[in-house]
Amino acid sequence: MIAFGESFPEPSASVQSTYAQTIDYTQTNKVIGQIVSPAIVEIISEYSGSITYVGFVPGDTVTKDQVLLRQDTRIEKAQLAAAKARVVLAESTYSRLNKLLEKERISPDQVDRAQADLAVAKAEVENLRVVISKKTISAPFSGQVSLEQYQLGQLLDANVKITTLVGLNDTIWVDFSVPQTLRQPSLGEQVTVALVNRESGQRQATIIAKMPMLDANSRQQNYRAELSNLDGVLQHNQIASVHVPVYTRQAVIVPTN
Repeated sequence: MIAFGESFPEPSASVQSTYAQTIDYTQTNKVIGQIVSPAIVEIISEYSGSITYVGFVPGDTVTKDQVLLRQDTRIEKAQLAAAKARVVLAESTYSRLNKLLEKERISPDQVDRAQADLAVAKAEVENLRVVISKKTISAPFSGQVSLEQYQLGQLLDANVKITTLVGLNDTIWVDFSVPQTLRQPSLGEQVTVALVNRESGQRQATIIAKMPMLDANSRQQNYRAELSNLDGVLQHNQIASVHVPVYTRQAVIVPTN
């Protein structure tokens, strides 16, 4: 059996050579951030009134100055016509009293009162014009509205949220916080952003702002970075992971296979 074993050749091992590469390796700290739209606003009614026109549907994309809602202004328009008539009368009275004052036939107090009445009448006209204009609600910028829906004749109270308008910008922001104990990035520095639980790849963002003080409760420094969103994948209030660089050094890559 010993002779039989010695008759087999010695085992040999295969060796494969490869080239190792040197790269710049960046150590990062991973924190959680929130995507924020640069243009977002809640559109709220300032006055009550029934709806006479609806210019959008839920989730619609609207353009700047597009009319979203109109409220009934018939009462205000009637009041405006009456106010304009009072302005004409006040102007006539003021002019007539001015002529009488020049002839010293009346006291200056009467002219002062007439002038005040004219100013009040003009202010009432301007106030009604503002109310009428604010009952036509338009989009302040181009964007996409939320899912609220309205019907003609529906009564809208004052200070009621009509819709939320989110701008369709080519860039978007990500807000994140770095603990006080970790290295703090600088303005203009690049960070890497990736959506949580989504295969959307990683994107580079540039830090554009930071809070002037630490958060007193969490002892973290808040930052805001800007990144491209031409494809519209990133949306307001999404959660993202942000990789903040700590240091960069040269490292050798050794293949494992």
